[in-house]
Parts: sequence; structure tokens; C-alpha cells
Amino acid sequence: MTDPQNDNLRHLTARVTELEEALTHQQRTVDDLNQVVLQQERRIAAFEATIARLTSELATLSDSAIERRTLEDDRPPHY
Repeated sequence: MTDPQNDNLRHLTARVTELEEALTHQQRTVDDLNQVVLQQERRIAAFEATIARLTSELATLSDSAIERRTLEDDRPPHY
């Protein structure tokens, strides 16, 4: 005959083990996702720096293009 208290203890022990395993998997998932977020943050910062640099270069090019503009540039395209 089985002891109900012993069965209950085994059941609770199994449940605690399952919960510990689930928690371990969730912690690993959170750590993995955190690494992805950190990598994306670095990439976004690099993209922002590139955009700022390109915007500055474009502004410089636009300014110099305006300075070099002549009346020839204003001719209609059919000439």
C-alpha cells in the first residue's frame, strides 16, 4: 500500500523540479534576447552616425552645387 504523504511529497518534488527547469529555460531565453537587443542597439547607433554623416555631406554638396549654378543650369531640358 502506498503512503499518501509520500506520494504527495514526490508529486510536489516533481512539480518543483519542473518549475526550476522552466525557470532555467526562461532565464536563458531572456539572456539570449538581451544579447540580441544589445547588438541591435549598437547597430542602430552605427546607422544613426552614418545617417548624420551622410546628411552633413549632402548639405555640404547641396551648398557647393548652389554656388556653382549658372544660367546654363536654368535652361529648359529641350535646349
